[in-house]
Amino acid sequence: MRTSLLNFLVAISLIFGSCSKDGSSDSSATTTTNRISATYTNVTYASTSTAQAMDIYMPSGTGPFPLVVVIHGGAFLGGDKSGESANCATLTAQGYVAVTINYRLSGEAKFPAKIQDCKAAVRFLRANATKYKIIPIRLAHGAGQPVEISLPCWEHLPA
Repeated sequence: MRTSLLNFLVAISLIFGSCSKDGSSDSSATTTTNRISATYTNVTYASTSTAQAMDIYMPSGTGPFPLVVVIHGGAFLGGDKSGESANCATLTAQGYVAVTINYRLSGEAKFPAKIQDCKAAVRFLRANATKYKIIPIRLAHGAGQPVEISLPCWEHLPA
């Protein structure tokens, strides 16, 4: 299951990562690598809850790099970003900035809190793209649950 999820994430990131806003391919903006240069743990992306934290895995090199956001599963009841560290390390070894996030679980906040947290994490990453060497328009997200796959469709929800 983890292998198929990882393959799915890489495929999605390659699809989204190969296009720029104007539709042209920009392969010169990416530096690929096979080593992790830094890991930032428990980076706060919002201030509503202590659960709103992420781990950022940076590849070595000058970047900027495409980004993959890995969202843990758990049926809104449990789970933790640390469970995705192996997937993030694999993605980072392929030259991606890999981020895994925690979000407010159903015991703390009701739907659509998870969607709002995921959107807040993406906004934080785009706002800090330079600091984390991210290509802000080359972003993909992977999910433990189908709701994140449709994350762009939730734009009508308040942030």
